[in-house]
Amino acid sequence: MTPEQQAAYVDASAIALGLSIVPFRDGVLRYFALATDMNAIVEACPLGVHDESAETFVPDGLASVP
Repeated sequence: MTPEQQAAYVDASAIALGLSIVPFRDGVLRYFALATDMNAIVEACPLGVHDESAETFVPDGLASVP
């Protein structure tokens, strides 16, 4: 996504969700750009049929909580 596409997506999502991000928009856009960069790295890693998902971290004492 280009920076303009990212801004349009963030703005449209905020409107759709009824969120006022005006005072935080610059930070939201920076984080969204970071997240899209991380997504590109993850998407570039080939996964095979036999690859397993990562383990789930469960803090001590919470393992029995439903």
